Formats: sequence, C-alpha cells, structure tokens
Amino acid sequence: MPTRGATSGSRRRKAERTSTLSPSWKIQDLSDRARRVHNDYGSEAATIILALAYVGLRPGELFALRSVDVNLADAEVLIRFNLDGSGQEKAPKNGKPRVVTVPPAALEALSELPPRLDSPYVFHSASGRRLNRADRVSGDDDGLIRCAR
Repeated sequence: MPTRGATSGSRRRKAERTSTLSPSWKIQDLSDRARRVHNDYGSEAATIILALAYVGLRPGELFALRSVDVNLADAEVLIRFNLDGSGQEKAPKNGKPRVVTVPPAALEALSELPPRLDSPYVFHSASGRRLNRADRVSGDDDGLIRCAR
C-alpha cells in the first residue's frame, strides 16, 4: 500500500504540486550575494540567477541561450535550444521555439553583461567555457553561494 500522499508511479497532477517560487526580495538578495562572493564572475552569476528566476528559463535553455536570441530593445528572449544531459543541443521541452518577455530586473542585468566575441552563448562558467549540466550553483546554510566544478 502506498504511503500517504504517494502516487502509484505516475506524476502528481499539477493541482497537487506546491509552488516553490520565492519572493522577489529573496531572488534579489541571492543575486546580490552571488555578485559579492564570485568576484570577477559575480556579475554573470547574478545575471544567471535573475534569468532563471524572472525569465523562467529552464537550466538547459539557459546553457544554450545565444546572444543573437536576446533582444534588449524589445525586452524579449527567443528560446530555440535546450542543452540535454549528454551535452547535445536539441529543441526546447515543447519542441517549438518560444518568445519570452524579460522583466525589468533581469533585463537590466542582461544589458550590463559585456558581450563576448569568442562565444555565441550568453552565459559561461567562471573559467570562460559554455555552461553545462555539470556546473552547479548552490546556497549554503550561511547564505553564501558556491559554484562547484
């Protein structure tokens, strides 16, 4: 007999899922801490947090986001690719590209990122390579952000 609240191997219905959204002040606080902790990489780490939180990018979409797909003038991002677990680019989750509106907090951070001439991608690791699923950013109990790998 399944334990209370468990399903029989199927996914829980959307109505049963609980939201994990954080208030905007927590997102901004996490972004500010990333900026302080990561020194030279802090601006990019902070922008990653804001893009994930406010734009609603999935991690694989963030890893595959290209500079040409960011339209700062219209405050939009075109999501065309997703980086899968094997490091290959594929179509986004629904199989179709989509345009997402970028809220002001994320738009400001994206506009402050310096352009990279050596890569078509928006986001990179602290060592300068394209992000992938092996890169992790996490918060510790003391509230500091650590980037592993």
